[in-house]
Amino acid sequence: MKNEFCLYILLDRTFCEIIFTEIFFNIQCKRKRMAMKNSYYWLFLLLIVYFQTTFLSAQEMIYVSPNGNDLFSGLLQLTNSDETDGPVATLERALEILAEKRTAASETDAKQWGIELADGVYELNKTLEINSKHNGVSLEKPTIIRAAQGSFPVISGGQLIQGWETGADGRWRVVLEDVKNGHWNFIQLFVNNQQRFRPKLPKQGTYFVTERLDSPLATGRKGDTKFRFKENEIQSHWHNLSDIEVLVFHQWTMSRNLIESVDDQNKIVTVQGSSPSNSSWGHFSTGHRYYLENVAEALSEPGQWYLDRPTGQLTYIPLPGETPENTQIVAPKIEYLMNIVASDGKFVENISLEGLTFAFSNWTTPKSGNNSPQAEVDVDSCIRLAGAINCSFKECAFRNLGHYGIAFGTACHSDSVISCEMKDIGAGAIRIGGDLYQTHSWPYESIQIDFLNKLSEEERIVSDILIQNNSFSALGRLHPAGIGVWIGHACRNKILNNEISDLYYSAVSVGWVWGYSKSVAHSNEICNNHLFNIGQGLLSDMGAVYTLGISPGTKVNHNLIHDVSSFDYGGWGLYTDEGSTGIEMAFNIVYNTKTGSFHQHYGRDNKLFNNILVQSKEFQLQRTRMEEHNSFDFVNNIVYWDNSSPLLGSNWSDNRFVLDRNLYFNPNHEILFAGMKFDEWQKNKNQDVHSLIADPKFKNIAEHDFELSEDSPAWQLGFKPITNDFGTTSPVELLKDFPEVLCPFPLPEVQ
Repeated sequence: MKNEFCLYILLDRTFCEIIFTEIFFNIQCKRKRMAMKNSYYWLFLLLIVYFQTTFLSAQEMIYVSPNGNDLFSGLLQLTNSDETDGPVATLERALEILAEKRTAASETDAKQWGIELADGVYELNKTLEINSKHNGVSLEKPTIIRAAQGSFPVISGGQLIQGWETGADGRWRVVLEDVKNGHWNFIQLFVNNQQRFRPKLPKQGTYFVTERLDSPLATGRKGDTKFRFKENEIQSHWHNLSDIEVLVFHQWTMSRNLIESVDDQNKIVTVQGSSPSNSSWGHFSTGHRYYLENVAEALSEPGQWYLDRPTGQLTYIPLPGETPENTQIVAPKIEYLMNIVASDGKFVENISLEGLTFAFSNWTTPKSGNNSPQAEVDVDSCIRLAGAINCSFKECAFRNLGHYGIAFGTACHSDSVISCEMKDIGAGAIRIGGDLYQTHSWPYESIQIDFLNKLSEEERIVSDILIQNNSFSALGRLHPAGIGVWIGHACRNKILNNEISDLYYSAVSVGWVWGYSKSVAHSNEICNNHLFNIGQGLLSDMGAVYTLGISPGTKVNHNLIHDVSSFDYGGWGLYTDEGSTGIEMAFNIVYNTKTGSFHQHYGRDNKLFNNILVQSKEFQLQRTRMEEHNSFDFVNNIVYWDNSSPLLGSNWSDNRFVLDRNLYFNPNHEILFAGMKFDEWQKNKNQDVHSLIADPKFKNIAEHDFELSEDSPAWQLGFKPITNDFGTTSPVELLKDFPEVLCPFPLPEVQ
């Protein structure tokens, strides 16, 4: 009886009394031994049921279904027989009910509430707001907003386009009254979840700026406003001229501007807004590539579409086999899908979103244009957090978005994105942090200024964000300079075991200070990621991992990086840019880059060791600026290539760097060190004194298998094995049935 008594004390009294009575009855009846065994067996089963009931279902749920009714309570998963109660129809209403329940609860009420969404598409009519009224009880008992088991609910900012009429020319047309009335505009359209594009000129490739025309600074604009073009490339009589966009490529960014006017006689186009900067890198420079988008006269190819804003008429040319009956066409309408922000002087805490899909956020070109100086920092995100603590996204999918995916802004701490997938994203996937003092970070307009002013500087700084086991691909589809994961002024963040691929600029960027001034971007970890298919020849000056500023404690370790290609210069694997200081880069494998496996523009005391760097096209290692301090230590690395490019590029004439215990090999060409033979380099510079030139003996370099054989000379230099555990640790296939994501930009052929 002792064991039964202990259970009685531990478990719920009423439930235990039932069990206790049953066992006692069996004993008093002096049943046979087998009966006693059966009693314990049933006790065991009942305990299982009890724990499942108590701990797995303890959370009170508010149910949402496309078949629901916002007049219902939401407390029933299915509509009752007399149709008087059941699930609600919208997540917006469910959040209102949740706030009411949490507000009515006493401070000591530990009841856990959540929201469960049935399968279906939930079209939003405004941004969803989650705030402190929705807070979970604790980290262990969060408010969970989740998909019902086996369901894949879609939270959509788009509108399904219906009512198509097919003309004699085979084109589909429909008039959208909200567009005609000036209440709606969009520059993306998705057909069966695949983005289709507006007509462009030229139809293939790009035009080139014929002549840069200086813009007077008196205009108050930050950059150029016009340039000269070749005959007939742009024409003033085109339909809806001010809706035509001019896309000009600079070194590491692209301008997107609406046309203001065209001077046919002098062949000058003037844009609304300006280029990114009045510095040389931000000009409409002679020879720069450009093309035009949204030219009505160029509408001619299947899959293209055109929106005539003044009339509201949308025209689509279907692909072969597409009919209005088998085709679902969605245009994005809502700009921001969700804000998770502090309110009423309180942080928003302990919110977990699980198994949801976010789709179709709208972004349209402003009159000032989109001309971010770098990393598309002027582009917002479809989900924005600020003043958020212990909030998480788990196994969520993000697709067909016009912005970045998620932004962790002012005063966010200990939030996470785990096992999520993003695909077909307008800019990048994740933004972490903002400006130095975190007072103007997204969504600053949604946060009470009084609340911010009460926070210390340390509390305002974003910190301890975990991005783990995610797949981010097909990024930068509107804004090509978008970053896979961008870390601004933020610290102690961890970017671990992610796969980031198919984008046009850097995969991970850390820091937002140029030079050696104050930076709070320290102790960040970028480890065990798989980063590939980066750049694709569209932009320049990028790195798979790109760093800026003083960053002590930051580690870029154990990443697999390959296939980084720039348009011009700057297709690097590891790139420590202006002022990068105190960064460790170790146990990385980098191969198939254009300009170099590693490049340091300028910085101080960075440590690179135990990396394998293979087969860059122009240089293997690059160092740009010489300074009065040690640039970096490059020790115990393997560098292998078989083309005729130099080992060292740019400036190595001083001796403020450390190279030693490295293994270099080129089977086809003599290796020179800044023009010197190996023995001269060792003697005259006292560099690489203990290094070797020898075959590292990779297992199968043709198959990119860089495991070293047992007799590799690298071992005698102290090289340590690099384990093959890059990228995701468990499958992330939430969008496995998603259609191919097409490239919207004219990519040059990459050699």
